Amino acid sequence: MTNTLSEFPAFLGAVYAGAWIGVLYALFWLVRMALGNNKWIDGALDTLFYLLAGLICAFAIIRINGGTPRAYLFLGMALGVAALLRFVARPLKPPAQKMIKWLKQKVKKRPT
Repeated sequence: MTNTLSEFPAFLGAVYAGAWIGVLYALFWLVRMALGNNKWIDGALDTLFYLLAGLICAFAIIRINGGTPRAYLFLGMALGVAALLRFVARPLKPPAQKMIKWLKQKVKKRPT
């Protein structure tokens, strides 16, 4: 039982790393909304997101567990991403969409 309890801080570290991946996802969502639909930009942003998310994941596993992958660490990261997107990013989406729409209108009205 003590061995299981000693792994709990590692699990919380994985949740924290997953939350950072969720922040990264939310930021890339904002950039994608601001730039509009373009398959080349979407592809570049997706590639950059997966590269950065993989680096965060690898760094977290190395830092938390000495590089030994464990299933509970991946579950912790998934929980961190899901929690951040559900409870933080989701409520912020409508105001962010309004702000992006307002900024796009201001840029279009700007005289050149």
